[in-house]
Amino acid sequence: MAFSQKLFRKLSQHSSPTFGTRIDAIAVVSHTYILMESQAAVYSSVTDLVKKEWPEAKLPPKKQIQTQFGLSTEDDPKDILLPMLHKIIKGARLNPEIYEYKVITFGSDSAFKLWLGVAIFSPAPAPPKESADFIRLFKDQIKHISRDSPELKQLVDDYFDDGSILAIASTATGKMKLTKSDNEHHSIVIGSDQVLCHISTIVSDLENASNWFVYTYGGYTQFLEKIQNAHIARVPDGSVSVWCHIIYGYYPHHQDWVRISICPVSPSTLIDRSVMPVELLTMDERHKLDL
Repeated sequence: MAFSQKLFRKLSQHSSPTFGTRIDAIAVVSHTYILMESQAAVYSSVTDLVKKEWPEAKLPPKKQIQTQFGLSTEDDPKDILLPMLHKIIKGARLNPEIYEYKVITFGSDSAFKLWLGVAIFSPAPAPPKESADFIRLFKDQIKHISRDSPELKQLVDDYFDDGSILAIASTATGKMKLTKSDNEHHSIVIGSDQVLCHISTIVSDLENASNWFVYTYGGYTQFLEKIQNAHIARVPDGSVSVWCHIIYGYYPHHQDWVRISICPVSPSTLIDRSVMPVELLTMDERHKLDL
């Protein structure tokens, strides 16, 4: 058995098991430079360590396991592990905020010490009623968009997972509280990776929403172009591929509603077509857009 595998086996004898969890990212760092014979050996040795600590855990795929050996003695391993785990999670298109992060030290001799970090999936509590209502409306819309084309379905699957939707819902319902208190339009921009989302909360029922945009901004397409240009100009070139506008509407004694526009930002690497809710467009706008 190679020296490095013997070392990992020795370290893995340390164990204080906990049970029943899902681990979506693993990172291992050490000041010692450890030469592993192959990537398969790295994967096997690291997962052996994790299994000793979490015997019944579901482990991540190989691409979500990273190691960094030979750190400078001035580096604090714990300061390096957390950014590594965040990067792995984001690279897997998961939401870093729904994970619990644990760091464990293996070995007592400084010459043979490893630090292992894991990201453990932590199910979020049930959202409050306001967020749950928004989530239901939002999911109805993205399901409708997904049916429009395989390309859009892929975008929805990749960028609107449950963690992302929960974050959008929390932000949107916060803005809606302001709108209900002062009857004004409120908005905020949030983003992840290549998708930038602008959330608007407005006072209008869906039937009269197109008139609201005409009266307030000269029309929905004018408003969309104005806010898109303003925000895209503030981000580095090439950092955004998709602009998403989420409109959350409210009117007393009417059903709340959600509509979504999705537009490629040139040059987009994700989509090459736009989706726009026709309910927000005047007949003239619909004709111009061939809708």
